[in-house]
Amino acid sequence: NVKTDYYESGVYMPEQSRNNHHLFPTVGLNAKAGNVQLMANWSMKIQRPYYFMLSNTVNYVNRFMWSGGNPYLKPSKINQLSLMAMWRWMTVMLDYKRTGDIIVNVARDVEGQESVTLVTRENVDHADALRAMVSLNPQFGMWQPRLTLGIMRDWIDIPSPTGIIRPKNPIGIIQLNNNFRFTPTLTASANLAITTRGDKENLHINRAAAVLYLSLTKTFLSDRLSLQVAGHNLLGAYDNVTIDYGTRTIGSIHKNYMQKLEVTVRYKFNPTGSKYRGSGAGEAEKSRLGN
Repeated sequence: NVKTDYYESGVYMPEQSRNNHHLFPTVGLNAKAGNVQLMANWSMKIQRPYYFMLSNTVNYVNRFMWSGGNPYLKPSKINQLSLMAMWRWMTVMLDYKRTGDIIVNVARDVEGQESVTLVTRENVDHADALRAMVSLNPQFGMWQPRLTLGIMRDWIDIPSPTGIIRPKNPIGIIQLNNNFRFTPTLTASANLAITTRGDKENLHINRAAAVLYLSLTKTFLSDRLSLQVAGHNLLGAYDNVTIDYGTRTIGSIHKNYMQKLEVTVRYKFNPTGSKYRGSGAGEAEKSRLGN
């Protein structure tokens, strides 16, 4: 039960003041069929908009684009069903999610300045998302690989001045994680993650990205001292996306993440782990401050 009273310059604004009363049940079932372990989970959750999304301030991005929030946004309600089957070193996962009042990026022309696009956010009635994954995690002596193959597909109707925008193509995921234990004190890892082209809501991934991570770790003094050498994003992957707003399409290429070599030295003065397993109060609310 959440009650919010919204005032602007000391004046009570009833349309922006909200009273939300929701029930969020969770149901989990476990079963076994021979050597196959089966699990099913269903839950209802709520996702409230970040505070910056609720601001009515308009920010200047460049001479063609402004951005702003929407104080009338409603929280999104999520129904999620997850199914999982595990047999030896194989895991199959299926996840279906329906999000009501989902928050999406939209754009509109600025009156009197036809060349300027104002990007903001609005609620759309609902969106459906399906995720299917297969994970293989065998063991071959000192080598333990984990191969994950997945596909993600969204269904949503986003209104725009030129008609309804729908995602057309699914996104594929390939992850290959390799862990090597040469000796009790010498280990290595080589991880490759590939994301294919595809659509998510009104965002289109134009370029497949492959991220490669390598590391070598050596420990000394009964694991108190460790030395790790790691290479991040060795293939130089970067984001190349296009957002379709109907009247306009905005492309974005981020090349901020270059290759990086990292050397880490750690020493454990107190190897005994902490017994505290709780989480701080208000973590969900504090996360809404992020962007």
